[in-house]
Amino acid sequence: MTASAINLQQRNELTYGQDNPSESLFGNRLIDLQILLGVFSLLYRPLYKNIGLFLAEDSRFRLASNFSLRCNSCDFVTAVCSYRKLNKLNEAHSRFVYGLRLNGRGFTAGRNLCDIRNLPLLHSKLAFRLQENKLLSSAATIATNLMNAASREVRTLENSENAVVNCSHSVDSTWLRRRYSLLNGFVSENSVDTGKVLDFETLSQCCRLCKSKLPNKKHHCNHHKVFSVSMKPVGAYRIFERTKNLRVLR
Repeated sequence: MTASAINLQQRNELTYGQDNPSESLFGNRLIDLQILLGVFSLLYRPLYKNIGLFLAEDSRFRLASNFSLRCNSCDFVTAVCSYRKLNKLNEAHSRFVYGLRLNGRGFTAGRNLCDIRNLPLLHSKLAFRLQENKLLSSAATIATNLMNAASREVRTLENSENAVVNCSHSVDSTWLRRRYSLLNGFVSENSVDTGKVLDFETLSQCCRLCKSKLPNKKHHCNHHKVFSVSMKPVGAYRIFERTKNLRVLR
């Protein structure tokens, strides 16, 4: 079957093949609040003419809002949040910041996007930076676990779990864009046997702490201070230097 035929079949199954099609809906949607209020009025006014339901926004936290649905004829009140919370973090704000950083954009671009889409504006740059740090910590933890698992897989192929294993690997590098004079570079070490990433190194010629006027004696700059073209051998050297102790590989 073609892709269009499969999509049509899935839509028909979702609409007619189930008793409750709404249970198969998932993900996030953007909806106008006036449309939502109009749906409530269409549902309840024909049945109960004397009952009026009101949707009120009790509080707002960045891109998420806490609503309450109230009835003016009885004591019926129910509260609902527009987005879920994961580990005490707002999912809407986390996804929004994560999407901006994946596209190389920051706080200003996020505020402009919210303004154009008529969404609640981001509170402050400090809150944006805090969310960035949380996402960076989570991404670094996941990357470390995946690279440790890839290293264990290589040692398993060589029938050695504890001793240092000699393995074949390839090194590749890239820059932020297609130029050899950019400030930011990336070097990765890939296993030839499994094709998975064993380690990586990010290099940059820009350091905010070094350029700041306030002296910081505890700061030891690990940035690249030479030409951008030499980022690949420098990154490969740093990876080779720590692979034995970090990944138990040589």
